[in-house]
Amino acid sequence: MPYPKHPTSIGEHILKRRYELELFQREVAKRIGVNTWTITNWEKEATHPEIRFYPAITSFLGYEPFPEPITLGERIVAWRRRHGVSRKKLAKQLGIDEAALEKREKDMASTDEQKAVELTKFLEEKFGTIFAFVTKADVN
Repeated sequence: MPYPKHPTSIGEHILKRRYELELFQREVAKRIGVNTWTITNWEKEATHPEIRFYPAITSFLGYEPFPEPITLGERIVAWRRRHGVSRKKLAKQLGIDEAALEKREKDMASTDEQKAVELTKFLEEKFGTIFAFVTKADVN
């Protein structure tokens, strides 16, 4: 089965890397911590990985398969993927409503410049430099 030369989905990235390494699905499943059917489903785009598996997937791939985040919302999602943290868990850690975090991740939240700066500083202190820059795109 040929694999995509330029993968566009997480399943295609996994398939391509598996073929490059000449591995069976069961070997990939063991490395990522899932069962063989899960790898099959991801590769066929029948299902998508839960966020908790992304750190192991990225480790298996050897690279980050997503575009570089630009907006604050994109940086929040990127951080969650890198650390395998659900939106619910991060919202709880931040002490905010999950729906509010979802709006922020989708860059739909109305945030004045001062609030965006405060949110960014808070996230930097708590979670590191992925949140280091607030751009005009972050302020709706």
